[in-house]
Amino acid sequence: MPTTDPRVDAYLAKAPEFARPILAELRARVHRAVPAVTESIKWSVPFFLLDGRILASMAAFKAHTKFNLWGGGGLVDGKNLEVIDLRSVGELPAAKAFGTALTASARKVATGEVKMMEGRRAKAKTGGPMPSALRAALAKNAKAKAAFSKLSPSHQREYSEWIASAKREETTASRVSTTLTWVTQGKSRNWKYDR
Repeated sequence: MPTTDPRVDAYLAKAPEFARPILAELRARVHRAVPAVTESIKWSVPFFLLDGRILASMAAFKAHTKFNLWGGGGLVDGKNLEVIDLRSVGELPAAKAFGTALTASARKVATGEVKMMEGRRAKAKTGGPMPSALRAALAKNAKAKAAFSKLSPSHQREYSEWIASAKREETTASRVSTTLTWVTQGKSRNWKYDR
């Protein structure tokens, strides 16, 4: 019995009428080809996961549906399964070839041959390279250092990039001083524009 998610059922129920049979058929084919797959909702659309790794996703739009095979699928009936747009069930590739592509992609995902989004995650977890002037100033100011470490990586990057873009030493020193003040006050680099 497939491992389904009631949130996917709700998504299908709210989808445009033309999209429901397409999404239902895609769902059934994924579960048939890869019985170990589980369902989830990510970024507000249904995803199919294999041991927590993304295998595929599907979504409904106003005039079409989209299916993404994240492990790559190659061409099946002239359609690249990595990303296909569908307006009817009849546009789906043949069930057997589609299932074979799903199984092959699942094997790649399961063995780690396909590493999904690791590069983006790794970058997002770090604040990026820190200018030496900022590093030295934070080393001398424990309160600012603690506040800076609590900032999100993107806010840390904004400060680092702002300081690094200075062309003169005086500008660098001024920006470091401003950064220490704002960070200690709990402000992001662009705090003036926060709502």
